[in-house]
Amino acid sequence: MAAQKDIFSRTTQYGGSISGESTTMTFANEKNKNQLPTGLLLQRVDIRYSQTISRLFALESGKAYFVAGPTSGSLTIAHVVGPAGLMDALWLQYGNVCNISGAFQIGVEGGCGEKQKRGTIKVNQPVINSINLSVAAQDIAINSGFSAQFVSLEVLSSGGDAA
Repeated sequence: MAAQKDIFSRTTQYGGSISGESTTMTFANEKNKNQLPTGLLLQRVDIRYSQTISRLFALESGKAYFVAGPTSGSLTIAHVVGPAGLMDALWLQYGNVCNISGAFQIGVEGGCGEKQKRGTIKVNQPVINSINLSVAAQDIAINSGFSAQFVSLEVLSSGGDAA
């Protein structure tokens, strides 16, 4: 396929499609290998993982050095309050800082027609540090969400790789 030029003089090639209605996200608790319950009505998942990097300069040589510090991870999940007890179980499982439940995996599948594995990540030692609930007059649903911190993040597979 020939490359197309756009108004910014970039060359762009079509790389494929993903259909939104066939995209799913699953959560699996690694401690007991059970998949977390469906029906959580997830609306958004944001994951942030960063490392502290300090830059040092040597006065005698003018060279710059990078020094890696600790990593820090956080995630937020937004959902609609649905079937009774589902979020309670999740909050109890990951809300106790004295009993951190190992890890969970997030896998994404999607495509046009036949689903294809898009990737799996592993969130290690997550613990929920805040929960929120909200409702608006025009909504017929109660919106909820929570924030969590975690120790590390692993990529188990990406694209079409096997997990």
